[in-house]
Amino acid sequence: MPNISPKQTKKPEQVKWTSAFDIASVPDDVLLSESARRVRSRNKRAPRPKVLRQCQYCLKLFGTREMRAHIPRCPNRGNPLEPARKDWTVQKVTDPDEQDMRTYRYWQKRTPGERIVATWELSKEAYAFHEANKNVI
Repeated sequence: MPNISPKQTKKPEQVKWTSAFDIASVPDDVLLSESARRVRSRNKRAPRPKVLRQCQYCLKLFGTREMRAHIPRCPNRGNPLEPARKDWTVQKVTDPDEQDMRTYRYWQKRTPGERIVATWELSKEAYAFHEANKNVI
């Protein structure tokens, strides 16, 4: 075995293209990495901006990958004492008659204009749903 000092390292042989060159002899990982490098070098514009969305439990903003990592570890997940959305109230109703009375009281507190707008929106959504599912058997 020849004695090579650190300064005298052997250089790999440079392969030059010839008409007899066989592309099948090049390993796939080399081709893929070179292709990816060339695509990246051609890309002149910046990557698209990150889309941020709120966590459904703590309302903090995250990108898609960060959200996937955050959801299982979110401190507000599964904690009924601290509601995730401060303006929402969750109530459990076991009696259907009581539910009907609460619904009736809710709509009686609304102004006639608000009730008409809600009826209009509900009708519009119902017709849109019907049109979208017209050909479904």
